[in-house]
Amino acid sequence: RRVDDVGVLLTKSFHCLQGGSFNSGLTATVIGKLAELKLIFISEDDVEASPIGALISRRGVGVASGMMMVSFCRRYQICDRLSWLYFTLSLPDANVLPVHISRDEELNACQRRRLCEYVAANPTVSEELRKMVVDDYVISCEQNVRLKAAFLLLEWIGEKETAQLELDYHLNLGSILQVGETTAWLLDTAAGAAALLNRPRELTDQLRQLAEAIGRGFDLVDSDLPDAGLTAEQRDS
Repeated sequence: RRVDDVGVLLTKSFHCLQGGSFNSGLTATVIGKLAELKLIFISEDDVEASPIGALISRRGVGVASGMMMVSFCRRYQICDRLSWLYFTLSLPDANVLPVHISRDEELNACQRRRLCEYVAANPTVSEELRKMVVDDYVISCEQNVRLKAAFLLLEWIGEKETAQLELDYHLNLGSILQVGETTAWLLDTAAGAAALLNRPRELTDQLRQLAEAIGRGFDLVDSDLPDAGLTAEQRDS
């Protein structure tokens, strides 16, 4: 497309349909920022989406979330599953979670204690999670929520039955599915970003396998069992 075409396209966006507007100065600023982030390429007066930009747009992921994915995929080759889940749940596109920290959980530092045990047993934990177990580190309420949601998803793809998860996390199945679907969507997008960045195939496979496991509600990695066409709602079957 040409630069002028982008301005016309923006006038048909949801923002404008809801009464918003884009003037020529704002349009130029947006185009410049997208070019700076290498989400689009500008040649003379032509505008073309970069591979990463096209992926983010096609998957409906916000720019901020997409750039955080790119950064994390570049920094890490292999991480444990909790690190990837925590990172994904930290993205702006995952900021509305039906997970809450009770007063008792806060007072007893439940998520911190779980994280300490996990870090001690998993050498590939990311630096972001490792720094949280340092004595003088204060875990915020938002970080506690993300940790709880990440541990929920780890157990969601494990052997614990749905009814027990509902009791342990004080969530109904619909809320668990909401967290799982959002996380699976973002993880699968991150896998696509990792592939476009020519990251190791092992990383791409790890992200896709984790996304698939969360989407179906059980893990088939290192298993010869087929998924049998079961949905996440049928994970206990």
